[in-house]
Amino acid sequence: MCTLRICGDELDVEALLGHLTLEPAAVYRRGEALFKSTSRRRATSGVNIGVSDAGFANLDEQIADVCAFIEEHGSELAALRSLPGVEHIDFDFPVEEKDVTMPSYRFPAKLIELLASIGAELEVSLFPAAKDGSPTPQ
Repeated sequence: MCTLRICGDELDVEALLGHLTLEPAAVYRRGEALFKSTSRRRATSGVNIGVSDAGFANLDEQIADVCAFIEEHGSELAALRSLPGVEHIDFDFPVEEKDVTMPSYRFPAKLIELLASIGAELEVSLFPAAKDGSPTPQ
């Protein structure tokens, strides 16, 4: 479920798409409605690219998928950093919130080094664990 997000307040999405060989899962523009059912507007323009299909409860697999993705596409991703308007290149890891007093998540040095090599950021989005015993969303 890990998603690569490339965005910026003044990003020219069409120019970005012209430099991408990766297939975006979503393309959005500043000022568009955030959701169909709300009047809130997007503050940035950008693209989302799916990187891992591993579920919320499988952080280790998400990490392995992201490492392999950066190793394969690192040169392209690093080049995007120099495009006008690109403010953020981040990998958003959705994880299942642990039912403990102080949840923590560890990320290996290899991942941190790969992210740093392309000027990318790491984000963690916490999702509540299923309370009825049903599986966490995949």
